[in-house]
Amino acid sequence: MPVVGFIQGVWMVGVIDELRMPVTGNDKKLTLVDTKTRARPRLPAEPQCRNGRLQLKCYKHLWDNLVCNNFPSEHFYEFFSMDPQHILSDEVKMNAANSGFPAETLGEVERYFNNACSVLPPADDQLLLRWIEVCVEGINKWWSEEGGMGKFVPPPNFGVSSHL
Repeated sequence: MPVVGFIQGVWMVGVIDELRMPVTGNDKKLTLVDTKTRARPRLPAEPQCRNGRLQLKCYKHLWDNLVCNNFPSEHFYEFFSMDPQHILSDEVKMNAANSGFPAETLGEVERYFNNACSVLPPADDQLLLRWIEVCVEGINKWWSEEGGMGKFVPPPNFGVSSHL
């Protein structure tokens, strides 16, 4: 899921690997999951783990701003020298219509996007960072990171997630 936003004077763009919605209870917050790949059969050093946690926390900030309708549209158009009234190409209009958003202009796409985001829940404060070893044969091992301390975890149900 792509996310974009403005954090302390810097425009940031990212892709959230996985969104997990709760299936039971009254909890309406979803969990953000980021998966990092490794070529070596061990967890990375602490600086790389810290970078992964920081990236996931930035994604949470971006996500929460999008779903709370706090996207700074005017600043976005100004910063990137874009015109919200710009007519979209026929190909983009067709793709938008096929996705259920029959937009003619960039501003209409942005409004559809904001409306779609506004019905989504904010992210839980509990974030998941997952490390996997990738080898020629595919995924070999999964690790989880819990509270900044990595440990090997056997792969139950083909996946291990860790909480930050």
